[in-house]
Amino acid sequence: MRSLRSSAVFLILFILSAIIIPLILYSNLIGAGFSQINAWLIVIAVSEIALWLGKRLTRSEVFLIQVLLPVITGQALLFYNILYYSYIVWSPFSKEFSFTKITWWFPQEPLVALNIRSFIQPIFAPIVAIFVTTSLISTVSGLALGYIGYELLVVKEKLDFPMQVAVADGLSAVVGEDPVKVKFFSISAIIGILYATLTTLIPILAMRQVPALLPIFTYDLTLVIEHFLPGATLGIDFNLLTFSSGLVIPIKRALCLLIGSLLVYVIGNHLLVVTGYWTSSPIGRWMPGSNIFYCIRWSSFNFWTSFNIGVALSAALIPLILKREVVKEVFSTIAQVTKGKGGYASRALLLFIALSFLNIMLLVLALPEFPVYLVACFMLLWPLVSTLVSASSIGASVYSFNIPYVKEGLIIASKYKGLDVWIYPLYLDPGGAGYTANMKTAVLCGVKPGDYIKYTVLAVIMGIALSFIFTTILWYMHPIPSWSYPATAYNWQISAYNFLLNISWMSRGEIIKPHIILLGVIVGGIGYITAYIFKKEALFFSLVAGLSLAPSAALTTFIGSLVSSQLMSRIYKDKWREYVGSVTSGLTAGWGAVSSFASIIAFIQRGVWVLPY
Repeated sequence: MRSLRSSAVFLILFILSAIIIPLILYSNLIGAGFSQINAWLIVIAVSEIALWLGKRLTRSEVFLIQVLLPVITGQALLFYNILYYSYIVWSPFSKEFSFTKITWWFPQEPLVALNIRSFIQPIFAPIVAIFVTTSLISTVSGLALGYIGYELLVVKEKLDFPMQVAVADGLSAVVGEDPVKVKFFSISAIIGILYATLTTLIPILAMRQVPALLPIFTYDLTLVIEHFLPGATLGIDFNLLTFSSGLVIPIKRALCLLIGSLLVYVIGNHLLVVTGYWTSSPIGRWMPGSNIFYCIRWSSFNFWTSFNIGVALSAALIPLILKREVVKEVFSTIAQVTKGKGGYASRALLLFIALSFLNIMLLVLALPEFPVYLVACFMLLWPLVSTLVSASSIGASVYSFNIPYVKEGLIIASKYKGLDVWIYPLYLDPGGAGYTANMKTAVLCGVKPGDYIKYTVLAVIMGIALSFIFTTILWYMHPIPSWSYPATAYNWQISAYNFLLNISWMSRGEIIKPHIILLGVIVGGIGYITAYIFKKEALFFSLVAGLSLAPSAALTTFIGSLVSSQLMSRIYKDKWREYVGSVTSGLTAGWGAVSSFASIIAFIQRGVWVLPY
């Protein structure tokens, strides 16, 4: 394989980011709704342009473009958010909700009163330092955890990570390595393009005067089943991406996904209503006629977040106890690291611990009155637990194990009344599972995990720098907020009020409930030990992933897996498993290309509306 041309890759990334980041920023300032360009569209376009110029990109190069571009553009709103949160602190709504104290690291005067529109001034130094530092700490911590997950789950446990294999197959098709994969990818991409055109592009071109010509929504069955199962919620997603995810999941694991989701949101929710637990909740209580989104949100708030935290603790820690040889290997090498020896996983663990203590010290400095001891153990333990469980879920079933409201629950449990803690960038989950998955794809594409880590850090730094440059330019051109950027003049007022109202409302409830966490620990422990005895751990983690997955998505995913295993595998025989990854990636790429184009059209329509003529 030809050596990786990293300088050319970063030149391409810089050019693309210098185009996309200003679009994202301006879209948010005028309220156009443009947030990202699909990475598949980018890699296909760049690959074809390179061929036109007589240069063929390798799979490793298009992989880096695909995964690093979202990393860079993901920093686009960093400095925008600094302005937005500074606006919230000084908005009149803050006083209405009794948030009158301005913490030392916020600007000490309103944005509209500033004569110099620049971040390079003492008044912005503290908040800029906090936001930039926490962003870098979160990235490096996530990469360290991601590498630990890679060593434990990819190298040692050898989980198959079906979606990451599909992505690697798709990238192989993009660069033309396998003609048959190219064929499957191309046909699937055309199907994805047609579907997205009928569901998304045509309505946007018609200025929403024409409805979607194919269904693309969640069909809610909650009102049907609540007559005999009050509290239960169910639906089905008419979404090609959800369906295509199921194509690469083995049928037994997809079934476990569905069972996990149904246990929580159908049977579990029903029991919460029957016992009166949910109907007597201070906020978000169940009422007849509640739709699927309401039921998922508020049942999670009132019960399932605590329960899933307990399940996650068992699912992460018990495997380390039962598989003592892995723990022994990791911790024996930690002692060697202090002597200048040891493996990279041990170094990653020590790096994560050091960064966690740095994060805690920064939190103490920024929020001296906040009871940091309450979240300190979470900042040390929870990121590792979340990484191991979510990465195991992704490796077994495509979906991660997402637990909402953990940060909010800790803040509410602390009884702290300040606004600053709600704005402080507290990263309890730095995304280690996603990095683990990307490292699996990286290896399949010929990129070493160490190189991927190095390039990701460089990409984050590039994103922060470009966010600073373009936010400063746009702010220098016109004041923020102002009617030159309409969203800052009216959307910010509405969103600021809703932000503060949500804080006030949630603070009346309770999310982190120790007795429910204990119940989750017991249930999760029994489940994992049973799976361990029967050597069905992949099915267990698929079931765990389903606990946090909406039943509508779980049902559609299962249908996709059913079609793959019972129909397509019979038509194409053994060849189907070889090329199903290209099909899934092709459907995703076609859908993403048209969706990105539709977003650009909507952005242009909104941008023209802002013009003074």
